Amino acid sequence: MAGRIRTIKPELLEDTHAARLSHIAWRLWVSALVLADDYGNFRAEPEWLNGQIFWGSRESRESLANALEELATCKGDLGGMVELYTVSGQEYAHISGWHHQKVDHPGKERCPGPKSDGAVSRESRESLAKVSRVLAPDLRPVPPTSTSDQYLRPVPPTSNETEEKKTEELLAPSSQKTLTAAVLTEVVRDVVRYYRQVHPRMGRQLKPGHKDWKLIEARIAEGYSADDLKAAIDGNARDEWHLNTPQGHTVEYVFRNATKVEGFIAIGRGEARTGAQPRSAVRAVAEKSIMEARDYDQRKLREAHDQTQGLLPAKSS
Repeated sequence: MAGRIRTIKPELLEDTHAARLSHIAWRLWVSALVLADDYGNFRAEPEWLNGQIFWGSRESRESLANALEELATCKGDLGGMVELYTVSGQEYAHISGWHHQKVDHPGKERCPGPKSDGAVSRESRESLAKVSRVLAPDLRPVPPTSTSDQYLRPVPPTSNETEEKKTEELLAPSSQKTLTAAVLTEVVRDVVRYYRQVHPRMGRQLKPGHKDWKLIEARIAEGYSADDLKAAIDGNARDEWHLNTPQGHTVEYVFRNATKVEGFIAIGRGEARTGAQPRSAVRAVAEKSIMEARDYDQRKLREAHDQTQGLLPAKSS
């Protein structure tokens, strides 16, 4: 903790925006005053906040994420009571109006601030998301068609593509490389967050620089969007070949290559899967073959027994 006494003015109880906060958001904001460093910054990872604030009741990750969003948008166009941002893939928040806190001898920063190098605000992430497909073009091969030249004719851009192009042009050339890395990090974090929701006990080691993190980056570089990779996660989770097999749900297995991803996307989106049959079908065929072989052996044994007892004529050689 910060180890300092913080100040809350009584006028806060008369504030309309604060009065409309949910119970979780109010408790989170008051606790943030104690958790923040001397510059008003604190970690905004839901798991960390759960352990620091709600260790007795244990709120869900979704509830805490919604409470953070509520605090960040409770004042409408004026912003909120906190400002959310990320640095190097880590979630942080800055308490708005921190200048009202009197800190005589501020200590060393324990969290990077919203204006530090590499910081990306929530508003920036929303705008950058619009150009995620522009920065990661679809490099997958064009499917064959009977009309061979239809892909050679220029296609007029859609309204969404036009908006993405305008947004890309607004990006300063000097910061293009940094923004590209920031967008890639946010897309990967979105996929990782969804993977952990589907597999709560897996993916804890995922962080920037990890081999599985780089594997997801590689698939994004091939043109897959976050929605594509989420569909692959869903398809892998539902695939009968991997039920009750934790090794079949690892990030390394799901995103090993484009072939794996395409197959799991087809399952996740309810498309017919070609190739291998479901495990249940294979098991049914195997069991049928075993029963047929067992019946054949029993018939042969009965015939041999009847012949020895003289009930059936012996077969001529």
